[in-house]
Amino acid sequence: MSRREAQALAALEGALPWMVLLGDHIGNGTRANPDGRCDAILAMREAIATLTEAQAVGRVRDALSKTVWGRGGVPCWYDKPEINGPINEGVKRGWLFRPSVTQVELTCPGAAAFEAHPAREA
Repeated sequence: MSRREAQALAALEGALPWMVLLGDHIGNGTRANPDGRCDAILAMREAIATLTEAQAVGRVRDALSKTVWGRGGVPCWYDKPEINGPINEGVKRGWLFRPSVTQVELTCPGAAAFEAHPAREA
């Protein structure tokens, strides 16, 4: 996730509760669009989910790249919380399959998530 995307995520997460409170105070939308507030809140929630998923994909991708010993990987990566944690997050999200402590494989949903959120150059 880029710095700009991280800033956008923080701004959206901070603004969403206030948007809900404001909408509750003034009522929904306008006469032309009575669901306007709801549409805006749904759009904010969708943007937050997309940015959050992109952030998670980045963590999992980085950790996965460190599991291949001999190709820049880290020996005994499964004993390192900074690598093992994101790997386990990928398993919980269904992006990775882990048949044993020392093995991890990308799943089809994982490949789709990685494709939807490509790696970015720093």
